[in-house]
Amino acid sequence: MKFGFLIPLLAISTLMLIPREKSHALFSEYLFEQTTGSANDMTGSSLAIGANVDDGTAGSFDIGFPFDFDDSIYTTFTVSTNGWMKLGLHTFSSNYINDFSSFVQFPVITAFWDDLRTYPGDGYIRYQTEGSPGSRVLTVEWRVRYWSSAATASGPWVYQVRLYEGTNVIEFFYIDMPSNYNTTATIGMASSTTNWMSVVPGSPRATASTTVQRHNININVTPITAGTLYRFRRVLDDLACDSVWFDAGNSANSYLENSAATVSARLINLGANPKNNIPFQFDVYDNKQTLVYSSEQAIVSPGNRFGTATHTFNAIPGTINDVSGIYEVYAYPTNPVDEDYKNDTCKLSYFILGQNDIIAFRILSPFENVP
Repeated sequence: MKFGFLIPLLAISTLMLIPREKSHALFSEYLFEQTTGSANDMTGSSLAIGANVDDGTAGSFDIGFPFDFDDSIYTTFTVSTNGWMKLGLHTFSSNYINDFSSFVQFPVITAFWDDLRTYPGDGYIRYQTEGSPGSRVLTVEWRVRYWSSAATASGPWVYQVRLYEGTNVIEFFYIDMPSNYNTTATIGMASSTTNWMSVVPGSPRATASTTVQRHNININVTPITAGTLYRFRRVLDDLACDSVWFDAGNSANSYLENSAATVSARLINLGANPKNNIPFQFDVYDNKQTLVYSSEQAIVSPGNRFGTATHTFNAIPGTINDVSGIYEVYAYPTNPVDEDYKNDTCKLSYFILGQNDIIAFRILSPFENVP
């Protein structure tokens, strides 16, 4: 446990504690991960678009099962030679300008979107749905190059987009992405001009953002190794402690010995499933990291995704705060099916002062796991 520098009690009035706030984008309910894998066998697949086609679209085709993308259900899709697929009704616009902010054919999923054409001779876009009901997989495969007839050295870039029934997982698998041309590509998915996830390849791992778009991915500079797999997994159950604070007006979080201290905390639902009747509590540790107090277990209901619930707990008794020093409050929910425990707990220091004591300046610390 880390503490800040000691400062004189006279300086308390100058302390300004900034509450921790979070911002949320629509696709923050998806977890992005990079791993490796193998290509799905496309033997027996259907041809959507053949070789050497520029700015072409085809569809709509059946996904083969209901697919939930950002809280909407889709059963059909359209493909473009420029490397993207659109869920839902067919569109005739091929949209070679790879920018979510100016795109209009939503929702869109793209493993590699640029101004492309299917490869001459043996290029294609193919698709198939395989598997047993309840666990079927739609695979769409592109074999493409840069659009210009002068760009004969580019590609062939071969990659798959895979949609999974039931789990609604999305995967991008890269079969072969030769670094033989300066591309300006986009990777990611979007449901509108303001709601998207943008992926940037990198070493050792790619990154995904819901706040910064990249539309200039150059695989000569940041190669995508054959066998790379990007996975987007929808988070169904994820509760996070958003913030914790003490009595209003006590900006320094400091109390005299034997004084009670009132704690409030806020819980937010970051998952897709509604969350109600959730146990919520806090623990107090002294400066020896010994548990000295546990609050009552409140029952709170943040509700739907991004809903919040705030609770003011019973005061920490003055008998707990009978020794001067630094104490730590850890507030957390109890959610056995939570998929991301790293954001469950928020921590805040407070200070018990004796007559001649000094106070430690509280520094903001990263959230930790459940105690």
